[in-house]
This record gives sequence, C-alpha cells and structure tokens, in this order.
Amino acid sequence: MNDFPSHLSAGPFVWECPGAERQMAFVAGVLGIERDGEYVRPRLGDAVLEVAREAVDPAAGRAEPVPPALR
Repeated sequence: MNDFPSHLSAGPFVWECPGAERQMAFVAGVLGIERDGEYVRPRLGDAVLEVAREAVDPAAGRAEPVPPALR
C-alpha cells in the first residue's frame, strides 16, 4: 500500500492583514490510502498554511528552499 504516491495541489495567495501581508497557500489532495476490508479508499485532506522563506527538514537538521508551488 505504500507504493501509491501522495497527490497534493497548492495554490499560493497573500493574506492582507492590517499592517502586514502574509504569504499563504491552500494545500489539498490525496494524502494516502486506507484499506476497508477488501477495498482501498483515498485519504483526502486540506489545509491553509503560512509559507516560510525556508522549510526546515527535522531529519536533516537544516533549512531548504520552499518548493516553487508554495511560493
């Protein structure tokens, strides 16, 4: 079951707050799959995220550039 890739779509936008602008993104898609008896179903999800200038990879312990789809 781990052979199925996740399929995410991201749509960047700017949230205009009083006195500030925040770089944000809508993110949604297939996050994984689950088995229900003999059937396999997609696990769907969505989120609104604030986009950082750099993403921190906890496993590597270093910052990496944010993917272009989220800028």
